[in-house]
Amino acid sequence: MFQVKLSHVCTIEHVASRSFLPPLPPDASCCARFLRFLKKMILITEINPNSMNFFRSTAEILDERRQQVKSGSWIIHPFSIFRLYYEIYMAIVLFLWLIYLPLDASYDNYLTKEIFIINYCFNALGIVDIFVNFTTGYKSKKKETIVMKWSSIACNYMFSFYFLGDVLALTPELPAYANNRKLDSLLDLLSLTKTVRIFTYLNYLETLFNYFRIKAGAQTVVKMFTLAFLLIHDLACIFPMMATSSEIFDTSGKIEMKLNLHISEENLATDFKSLYIRNLYTACSYILGVDIRFKFHYPWSFYVTAILGYFIGKFLLLFATEKLKKEINYHTCRRLVNNVQIFQSLTRELVEEILHHLKPEIYLPNDIIVKAGSEGDCMYFLASGTVAVVSPSGKEICHLEDGDYFGEICLLYSNLKRTANIIALEISEVYKLDRKSFKKSMENNLPLYKKLQADAKKRYRETRDIERMIMTASHRQIFDTQSIASNNQSANLFNVN
Repeated sequence: MFQVKLSHVCTIEHVASRSFLPPLPPDASCCARFLRFLKKMILITEINPNSMNFFRSTAEILDERRQQVKSGSWIIHPFSIFRLYYEIYMAIVLFLWLIYLPLDASYDNYLTKEIFIINYCFNALGIVDIFVNFTTGYKSKKKETIVMKWSSIACNYMFSFYFLGDVLALTPELPAYANNRKLDSLLDLLSLTKTVRIFTYLNYLETLFNYFRIKAGAQTVVKMFTLAFLLIHDLACIFPMMATSSEIFDTSGKIEMKLNLHISEENLATDFKSLYIRNLYTACSYILGVDIRFKFHYPWSFYVTAILGYFIGKFLLLFATEKLKKEINYHTCRRLVNNVQIFQSLTRELVEEILHHLKPEIYLPNDIIVKAGSEGDCMYFLASGTVAVVSPSGKEICHLEDGDYFGEICLLYSNLKRTANIIALEISEVYKLDRKSFKKSMENNLPLYKKLQADAKKRYRETRDIERMIMTASHRQIFDTQSIASNNQSANLFNVN
């Protein structure tokens, strides 16, 4: 009548520790527990993102851990927790070190004595890093395995180009050679071999990004900005370094002459900040391909604020609405709007629409803006400067100044090519309007289109007439020259007879 309900008791088999280390007795000492903790830290773990990239499954990771415990070695696994935290920490240290080394080699005379404490700190960290590299396994690319044998690790590290840079970077500021300028400078230059660690820094940075699961796009942006900063920083340190190298190797006076031309006496900075900012500015100009003669008319902080303000302004524009962008563009181009006569008869909305499609360009003296006979796909508005209009035969027709425009003929008549050369006579700022934007801007403005068309016909007719006059005069001069030569030849024959 009544059924007895039997309860089922499940038993779970005790699973051994995933670390595969022998268990400690309950009365184990603190030292034994600490050693076990260190042993766990150097074992391979799936927490390290690099382990999942190298091994295909968790089972392979556990098998690798079992073999590491079985060997009884204290070699650090490259995919261990210790190595993960160490690479994240070294990513910061290497970045600071790559900044400090060029400064120490180039601006030694300008740095204060207290800053050399940083050198001792970096040397201590460098010694620790060498020890860690000697006791950390490495990935074998040929066999696709992890090498954990100490002799192989030592040979692999010592015969790599990283080892030489790590050793030469350990140059403490000793009193023995502090008074020897050449030896001190030579050791500073040799320490720059540490910069080959830039590749290691990028690998450490990637480990940091993968651990915090940062997206690939953000990783690329950070890496590009970091490399760009280090490149500009190194270039800013090259100029004082050139003087140092010429002093060490007793080179000819060519380097010294170039330095004197580049750094005139009136531009010499007396403190580290001014000198570094000036060289940083010059390095940026060289990268941009601009030859800039820079002078400190204002404090260095003024230029830093101005440069940062430019980039911050560009960044903030990305989040502005289209209407706000047009308003900002209109106020930025007020000078152009006031100088260009054809803009005076237009409504503000139409002017803002045209300005929205303009692209600024800067031309240096003797730069060719437009070449005669080339295909034309844009027109130009001259904001500031002076340009010369030159016929295809080389005859100067006229000069254009602030507020003038040119190049509209090819946009109005698609079958025509450029009718004249436009050459900048001084530094000129122009705004370019391409064909697509030109058609879009002229769709709802027939009077402006007719005005440009009338001006284009007039300019084309004047250029053609001047070119014809030049060609006629040239042919007439050639004919007169040939006639004179023929008459002289006839006279000579008559005299002979």
